[in-house]
Amino acid sequence: PFLKRAEVPAKFMFVTLLSETATSAPETALRAYCRSGEEFALKGCELYLIYPNGSGKSKLNLNVIERQLNVTGTARNW
Repeated sequence: PFLKRAEVPAKFMFVTLLSETATSAPETALRAYCRSGEEFALKGCELYLIYPNGSGKSKLNLNVIERQLNVTGTARNW
């Protein structure tokens, strides 16, 4: 969903492949962990993320995503 945003280099885009559809509400569960321009979009079993300052120091990491959505996943940079 973010590929057409020319201002965001692909190296700051990630996708997390979830083991199943999230059972909890992602907007509520994940929004509190977003910092300075971070965004996400859930499409079925895929969670697309933008980390404009890199993912290394983000609070919205794979452990948080798995815990808040009650699913397992694997994250990859775009």
